[in-house]
Amino acid sequence: MQRYFFDLSAGAWQCRDDIGLILCSQDEIRGEATRTAIEFAGAGLPGADLSDLKVRVRDRAGGAVMTVSLALTVRGPEEPVRLTSRPARPRMVRAA
Repeated sequence: MQRYFFDLSAGAWQCRDDIGLILCSQDEIRGEATRTAIEFAGAGLPGADLSDLKVRVRDRAGGAVMTVSLALTVRGPEEPVRLTSRPARPRMVRAA
């Protein structure tokens, strides 16, 4: 098991993950990165360019592990898009 960090970006908007999650497999990493991208797109953050949304996963040493990209284009009224999702899972896991 290793700690992985999920950094978010959407155009010039960026958010660095300083907590991370302890995960066991590439499937778990891919699933968490994909869920994070979808939840982030549904949040509709002002100033974030959702046509260029990325979740970059890195390991404890800072090495790139995986990138999940999602492009979202909304045409119509200038209102944020709200996607329904299941309740958020706890994000913090204490290392043993």
